[in-house]
Amino acid sequence: MIPCVHILASCPTPAALPYTLLVFDTLRVGFPTAKATVYANGDDAIAHFREIETAANRIGSECFAVPPTIHHRWIEGLLASEKEPFWILDTDLVFYGKVEDWAFNAPLAGWRIPEWRDDFSRCITRARLHTSLLWIDPVKVKAELEKFKGELPDGPFTPFVNPIYPLVVPFKGKRYFYDTCSLLFHAVGGTAFTDAQLGQYFHANFGCIESLVLCRLPDADKMKAVRDAVLKNPALGHGAWRSQMAYFQNRQV
Repeated sequence: MIPCVHILASCPTPAALPYTLLVFDTLRVGFPTAKATVYANGDDAIAHFREIETAANRIGSECFAVPPTIHHRWIEGLLASEKEPFWILDTDLVFYGKVEDWAFNAPLAGWRIPEWRDDFSRCITRARLHTSLLWIDPVKVKAELEKFKGELPDGPFTPFVNPIYPLVVPFKGKRYFYDTCSLLFHAVGGTAFTDAQLGQYFHANFGCIESLVLCRLPDADKMKAVRDAVLKNPALGHGAWRSQMAYFQNRQV
């Protein structure tokens, strides 16, 4: 059975709309037959619901307006409700090849991002499988999570963190940031995409929150120019995962 696709469509500012709509141009390249459901996130997205719904319907996806939420809570809800493996997708994606027939024997599968020094959060950001394109087997996730917690004593003295939620942790005077699902990855493990798989798509990091992130990054103007170029010509993103990975590796601890 082909896993379903779930897409949370957020549009916090009018300027973010191109990134909110980007994935719909190539979704059927990556997922030609998969059932896809789009969730228009809260008032900001609902203000652009017509554009989001039109883009979703154009490629045969269902589209629903949902109350305001945030990515990690949305993922938490899917993990609680879904019984079969599924994909979560960001909207700031471009697909260059077929993804839907990728198969994994793991709780999670995605692009493994190494531990790195993040200029936005000003933290050491821990490794994770990136949630921009993440395959999730909810049954295996829950089973492995229970196994991981198995030796903890029952009671209020050893509370377990919500492994889906992002969290900043102080340690030896430094800030360590576990981004969304990072703690889950460290608890249950997962499969990293191969280089060939990474070449089948492009992710414009922080697409819909560009106004929040870019102002905290060095060389923001240069980075924005590259991003704008890919928006105008999505083919320019093909293979860009290598330069994105070099960015992370150059900032490793």
